[in-house]
Amino acid sequence: MSAPKSYPVDYTQIRRLVSLTMVLSRYGLIETLTRSGQQLRGPCPIHSGTNKRQFVVNPRDGTWHCFGNCSRGGAMLELVAELEKVDVHEAAVRIAQWFAVSSPHLATTERRSKMSAVSPSFKVFTVSDREWKDPKTGEIKKGWWTRIGTAFENKDGSHNVQLDALPVPTIYDGAVQTRIVLRPYEDEEQDPEPPKKAARK
Repeated sequence: MSAPKSYPVDYTQIRRLVSLTMVLSRYGLIETLTRSGQQLRGPCPIHSGTNKRQFVVNPRDGTWHCFGNCSRGGAMLELVAELEKVDVHEAAVRIAQWFAVSSPHLATTERRSKMSAVSPSFKVFTVSDREWKDPKTGEIKKGWWTRIGTAFENKDGSHNVQLDALPVPTIYDGAVQTRIVLRPYEDEEQDPEPPKKAARK
Protein backbone atom coordinates (compact mmCIF):
# COMPACT_ATOMS: atom_id res chain seq x y z
CA MET A 1 0.00 0.00 0.00
CA SER A 2 1.43 3.35 -1.02
CA ALA A 3 1.80 6.23 1.41
CA PRO A 4 -0.45 9.26 0.75
CA LYS A 5 1.16 12.19 -1.05
CA SER A 6 0.76 14.26 2.12
CA TYR A 7 2.95 11.83 4.08
CA PRO A 8 5.98 13.91 5.19
CA VAL A 9 9.37 12.91 3.80
CA ASP A 10 12.70 14.51 4.65
CA TYR A 11 14.62 14.01 1.40
CA THR A 12 17.72 15.76 2.74
CA GLN A 13 17.94 13.42 5.71
CA ILE A 14 17.43 10.35 3.52
CA ARG A 15 20.14 11.39 1.06
CA ARG A 16 22.50 12.18 3.93
CA LEU A 17 22.08 8.86 5.74
CA VAL A 18 21.42 6.33 2.97
CA SER A 19 23.83 5.71 0.10
CA LEU A 20 23.20 4.11 -3.28
CA THR A 21 25.52 1.27 -2.24
CA MET A 22 23.36 0.57 0.82
CA VAL A 23 20.28 0.31 -1.38
CA LEU A 24 22.07 -2.01 -3.83
CA SER A 25 23.13 -4.22 -0.91
CA ARG A 26 19.56 -4.42 0.35
CA TYR A 27 18.45 -5.73 -3.02
CA GLY A 28 21.38 -8.16 -3.10
CA LEU A 29 22.74 -6.49 -6.23
CA ILE A 30 26.29 -5.79 -5.07
CA GLU A 31 27.19 -9.42 -5.75
CA THR A 32 26.06 -9.06 -9.37
CA LEU A 33 28.35 -6.08 -10.05
CA THR A 34 32.07 -6.09 -10.81
CA ARG A 35 34.47 -3.23 -10.28
CA SER A 36 35.87 -1.41 -13.28
CA GLY A 37 38.10 1.43 -12.09
CA GLN A 38 35.94 3.61 -9.84
CA GLN A 39 32.74 2.20 -11.30
CA LEU A 40 30.66 -0.93 -10.74
CA ARG A 41 29.19 -2.71 -13.78
CA GLY A 42 26.69 -5.49 -14.25
CA PRO A 43 23.39 -6.54 -15.81
CA CYS A 44 20.55 -4.06 -15.36
CA PRO A 45 18.20 -5.11 -12.52
CA ILE A 46 15.42 -2.85 -13.80
CA HIS A 47 14.73 -4.60 -17.11
CA SER A 48 16.43 -7.88 -16.10
CA GLY A 49 19.22 -7.41 -18.61
CA THR A 50 21.94 -9.97 -19.34
CA ASN A 51 24.73 -7.68 -20.59
CA LYS A 52 27.21 -7.50 -17.72
CA ARG A 53 28.44 -4.05 -18.69
CA GLN A 54 25.24 -2.14 -19.42
CA PHE A 55 24.34 -1.11 -15.87
CA VAL A 56 26.95 1.30 -14.50
CA VAL A 57 27.14 2.55 -10.91
CA ASN A 58 29.31 5.40 -9.62
CA PRO A 59 29.46 4.83 -5.84
CA ARG A 60 31.41 8.05 -5.26
CA ASP A 61 28.69 10.38 -6.55
CA GLY A 62 25.80 7.97 -5.90
CA THR A 63 24.53 7.69 -9.46
CA TRP A 64 23.65 4.88 -11.87
CA HIS A 65 22.83 4.56 -15.56
CA CYS A 66 21.51 1.80 -17.75
CA PHE A 67 22.96 1.90 -21.26
CA GLY A 68 20.65 -0.89 -22.39
CA ASN A 69 16.88 -1.03 -22.82
CA CYS A 70 16.19 1.46 -20.02
CA SER A 71 18.51 4.10 -21.46
CA ARG A 72 18.17 6.24 -18.36
CA GLY A 73 19.74 6.77 -14.95
CA GLY A 74 19.51 8.66 -11.71
CA ALA A 75 20.42 8.36 -8.07
CA MET A 76 19.26 6.25 -5.14
CA LEU A 77 15.64 7.47 -5.10
CA GLU A 78 15.16 6.97 -8.82
CA LEU A 79 16.59 3.44 -8.66
CA VAL A 80 14.19 2.40 -5.90
CA ALA A 81 11.30 4.02 -7.78
CA GLU A 82 12.17 1.99 -10.90
CA LEU A 83 12.66 -1.31 -9.06
CA GLU A 84 9.53 -0.91 -6.91
CA LYS A 85 7.49 0.62 -9.76
CA VAL A 86 6.42 3.57 -7.62
CA ASP A 87 6.96 7.32 -7.74
CA VAL A 88 9.90 9.04 -6.08
CA HIS A 89 7.86 10.09 -3.04
CA GLU A 90 6.81 6.52 -2.30
CA ALA A 91 10.40 5.38 -2.91
CA ALA A 92 11.60 7.86 -0.28
CA VAL A 93 8.99 6.62 2.19
CA ARG A 94 10.10 3.01 1.71
CA ILE A 95 13.80 3.88 2.05
CA ALA A 96 13.08 5.75 5.28
CA GLN A 97 11.27 2.68 6.62
CA TRP A 98 13.94 0.19 5.48
CA PHE A 99 16.80 2.10 7.03
CA ALA A 100 14.92 3.61 10.01
CA VAL A 101 15.53 7.19 8.92
CA SER A 102 13.84 9.67 11.21
CA SER A 103 13.83 13.43 10.99
CA PRO A 104 14.08 15.79 14.00
CA HIS A 105 12.46 18.48 11.89
CA LEU A 106 9.48 16.30 11.01
CA ALA A 107 9.15 15.10 14.60
CA THR A 108 8.95 18.72 15.78
CA THR A 109 6.43 19.56 13.06
CA GLU A 110 4.26 16.57 13.99
CA ARG A 111 4.38 17.48 17.69
CA ARG A 112 3.42 21.09 17.01
CA SER A 113 0.55 20.00 14.76
CA LYS A 114 -1.12 18.53 17.83
CA MET A 115 -1.16 21.92 19.56
CA SER A 116 -4.33 23.97 19.52
CA ALA A 117 -2.55 27.18 18.53
CA VAL A 118 0.65 28.29 16.87
CA SER A 119 1.19 30.98 19.50
CA PRO A 120 2.26 29.96 23.02
CA SER A 121 -0.48 29.78 25.62
CA PHE A 122 1.49 30.24 28.84
CA LYS A 123 4.69 31.64 30.28
CA VAL A 124 6.50 29.23 32.59
CA PHE A 125 7.98 30.49 35.85
CA THR A 126 9.93 28.87 38.66
CA VAL A 127 8.74 30.39 41.92
CA SER A 128 10.11 30.50 45.44
CA ASP A 129 6.94 31.20 47.43
CA ARG A 130 8.38 32.81 50.52
CA GLU A 131 11.21 34.66 52.09
CA TRP A 132 13.71 32.30 53.66
CA LYS A 133 16.46 32.38 56.18
CA ASP A 134 19.93 31.45 54.97
CA PRO A 135 21.13 28.81 57.49
CA LYS A 136 24.76 29.86 57.04
CA THR A 137 24.49 33.63 57.35
CA GLY A 138 21.13 34.04 59.11
CA GLU A 139 20.18 36.53 56.38
CA ILE A 140 16.52 36.74 55.40
CA LYS A 141 16.27 36.43 51.64
CA LYS A 142 13.31 37.31 49.48
CA GLY A 143 11.28 34.90 47.41
CA TRP A 144 11.42 35.24 43.64
CA TRP A 145 9.84 34.57 40.27
CA THR A 146 12.04 33.62 37.32
CA ARG A 147 10.81 33.10 33.75
CA ILE A 148 12.24 29.78 32.48
CA GLY A 149 10.21 28.93 29.39
CA THR A 150 7.02 28.78 27.36
CA ALA A 151 4.10 26.34 27.23
CA PHE A 152 1.75 25.38 24.40
CA GLU A 153 -1.67 23.93 25.16
CA ASN A 154 -2.53 20.79 23.21
CA LYS A 155 -5.97 19.94 21.88
CA ASP A 156 -6.36 17.26 24.57
CA GLY A 157 -5.73 19.76 27.38
CA SER A 158 -2.15 18.67 28.09
CA HIS A 159 0.83 21.00 27.65
CA ASN A 160 4.09 21.00 25.73
CA VAL A 161 6.65 22.90 27.78
CA GLN A 162 9.77 24.38 26.20
CA LEU A 163 12.34 25.32 28.84
CA ASP A 164 15.02 27.94 28.27
CA ALA A 165 16.57 27.18 31.67
CA LEU A 166 16.30 24.46 34.31
CA PRO A 167 14.48 25.26 37.58
CA VAL A 168 16.69 25.56 40.66
CA PRO A 169 15.04 24.42 43.92
CA THR A 170 15.08 26.50 47.11
CA ILE A 171 15.25 24.51 50.36
CA TYR A 172 13.62 25.89 53.55
CA ASP A 173 13.51 23.88 56.78
CA GLY A 174 14.47 20.76 54.83
CA ALA A 175 11.61 21.12 52.33
CA VAL A 176 11.64 22.28 48.73
CA GLN A 177 10.01 25.70 48.50
CA THR A 178 10.15 26.05 44.70
CA ARG A 179 7.27 25.34 42.35
CA ILE A 180 6.53 25.68 38.64
CA VAL A 181 3.79 28.10 37.63
CA LEU A 182 2.08 28.61 34.25
CA ARG A 183 0.64 32.05 33.64
CA PRO A 184 -1.45 33.10 30.62
CA TYR A 185 0.82 34.39 27.90
CA GLU A 186 -1.34 37.41 27.09
CA ASP A 187 -1.38 38.49 30.76
CA GLU A 188 1.43 41.03 30.34
CA GLU A 189 0.25 43.60 32.85
CA GLN A 190 -0.32 41.36 35.84
CA ASP A 191 2.59 41.40 38.29
CA PRO A 192 3.68 38.17 39.96
CA GLU A 193 2.17 37.69 43.39
CA PRO A 194 4.45 38.87 46.23
CA PRO A 195 6.36 36.25 48.22
CA LYS A 196 5.09 35.23 51.64
CA LYS A 197 6.91 36.28 54.78
CA ALA A 198 9.09 33.72 56.46
CA ALA A 199 8.30 32.83 60.04
CA ARG A 200 10.91 34.37 62.34
CA LYS A 201 12.50 31.91 64.75
